[in-house]
Amino acid sequence: MSLRKLLAVTILLSVLLGAGIYSFPGYVKYIRDNQENLGYDFFYIYSTIRALNDGCPNIYESAEIHEFVNKLSNGKWSIIGDRHAPPYFVLCMPFAFFSFTTGYHLIVISSFIMYVIAVTVLVFYLIEDRRASALTAIMIAVYTLFCSTGVDNIFLGQVGFILTFLLIMTFYFGERERWWLCGFFLALAIIIKMHPLLLLFYYGIRRNYRVLVSCPAFLLLFSLLSGVLWGFQRYAQYVVYLSHDLAGRKSYVYAYAYTMEQSADWHPESLIGWLASAFRYNISLTELKILYVVLFVLLLYVMLRISQEAGVKSGRRINALEFSMYMMASLVFTPFSFSHSHIIVMIPFITFIALYLRGELSGKAAAPLLGILSFMGVFWILDGNLRTRDWILDLHYRYKYLGFSLYSLLLIYLFTIMLFFIHSKKRNDVGAPAVKKHHESKQ
Repeated sequence: MSLRKLLAVTILLSVLLGAGIYSFPGYVKYIRDNQENLGYDFFYIYSTIRALNDGCPNIYESAEIHEFVNKLSNGKWSIIGDRHAPPYFVLCMPFAFFSFTTGYHLIVISSFIMYVIAVTVLVFYLIEDRRASALTAIMIAVYTLFCSTGVDNIFLGQVGFILTFLLIMTFYFGERERWWLCGFFLALAIIIKMHPLLLLFYYGIRRNYRVLVSCPAFLLLFSLLSGVLWGFQRYAQYVVYLSHDLAGRKSYVYAYAYTMEQSADWHPESLIGWLASAFRYNISLTELKILYVVLFVLLLYVMLRISQEAGVKSGRRINALEFSMYMMASLVFTPFSFSHSHIIVMIPFITFIALYLRGELSGKAAAPLLGILSFMGVFWILDGNLRTRDWILDLHYRYKYLGFSLYSLLLIYLFTIMLFFIHSKKRNDVGAPAVKKHHESKQ
């Protein structure tokens, strides 16, 4: 491994870490001094599980859940319950056995430990050099504490760290051909957030039928478990809630994104919002939905063609790039793309570092790769909005008027992954022996 490349990556991560520390100068003190405001998003989870265990008749937008939550928080927070399917609460139930404060600290600490373990596993697996892997894993773990998506997950008590852990474990055990474990972790990721469903296409195109069987099997198992614990009528209530959202509110997913995007203090949190902004709102909601579906089908077709041409045995880093392609597409096409979920972009970030360090790209492609990695670092710094410096916060909210947005970055990353994947595959097809010889001569 080239010492020059390792030094370049070290400098890049050091600059990002410094920028992260600069961006959030007072957030550690803020968290310490504002304990009563911590974990707002976790309270959604906590209060809903408490309501389920208390026998609340309906946890989805009912007077009962509203009254229960108001009483539980002593009037501090007025929310209407968490908008997840019942299996989600089975996974989070252990955190609700304690007081809210204890549960919040437990989910933050345990999820970050899981995240560090997963990042370390992925870094060592992809880079394959102990010295470079250890240095990269440590710097990424520390940087996460100061990048905006990490701050959001810590402050809000969100599950982004857990989702990243589950996705990395899904990829790792798939690479190790532990198909049932792969299906198990993918099922858990889908329960946490629905959008990893798109990864089933990744395993489907590879004909990993055991994953396609085990994942739905584990989803069914957790669904049955939640039904036994809290009653199967919860699913009927959830379906009614979704039908009200998708019909009674003029398609909540799209309408909310469309209207909120026109707010002065909002940036595109969904593809539909980004498209509305791109068209300067001179487009109807129906036209937006049609365009959304067409783009999704077209992109899915292109990704499937790329996967077919790549084959199955492409090498661990190319496989990680392909996995990242489907993962990023799922993040782009999810109805809402909030900051805490963007921590999963760390997976292609690590993959790009591994590709650069292992020299699997030609010189022409390797040079702009550092620029792409830097671009990702800027994305994480601008992505959050908690206790950062005023000029960054202003840029966070106002840059959309310059015709730019964080959602544009997500799209850029997705297409960058696709382009690098195609480039890497072509190079492996026509120049792999020469590359291998070149590495051997350097060593």
